[in-house]
Amino acid sequence: MVSEKYAELNGKKVHYFEDDIKSPAVDLIFLHGKSFKAQTWIDLKPWEYLSKEGIKGIYLDIPGWGNSEPNDKYDVSSPDYSGMSKFIEDFTDYLGLKKFYLLGASFSVPFVLRYALDKPEKVQKLILVGGVFAKGIENKLQKINIPALIIYGENDTVVGLEPAEKYSKILPINKKIIVKGARHPLYLDKPNEFFEHLVEFIKEK
Repeated sequence: MVSEKYAELNGKKVHYFEDDIKSPAVDLIFLHGKSFKAQTWIDLKPWEYLSKEGIKGIYLDIPGWGNSEPNDKYDVSSPDYSGMSKFIEDFTDYLGLKKFYLLGASFSVPFVLRYALDKPEKVQKLILVGGVFAKGIENKLQKINIPALIIYGENDTVVGLEPAEKYSKILPINKKIIVKGARHPLYLDKPNEFFEHLVEFIKEK
């Protein structure tokens, strides 16, 4: 099951959910897409896929989305994504996490990539789900020497498959998967397949 919680960062509330798993082998942070929120992940009951593998999901609302308050310290619109990188840093510091896995979806994919550039020692693996392309840091992406799963829906008409191709050519260590018959939010269309690929990638040595 899952618990609903709040953190306070820079005097503002950050809303998140946390799987109820004692002594997890893996901590996995989920960010959401622009039209979604943490509750989107919760509705899929991800712990039913993750907990048996010792994976603990942490699902947070980006400031200004869901039940997280807007926060001037973390500028979502900064062209180099530095504001959201700082948000991930402060949130994971709040939780006391030293190393973790990091998932971005759609507009939050550039946020996790920027964080991987800023704090590579803390990110074990990256999961890029139907992500927009990170134009603001395009010339730095080849420096990310962290395994990345690039997973997109075959019928994505929001960002298309071009970003997947670009990421697969630029990121040094990556695995690209195109989920057949799925749209942009592929985890909603094909949740079983999505979580199977996710767990498999996390378990790979």
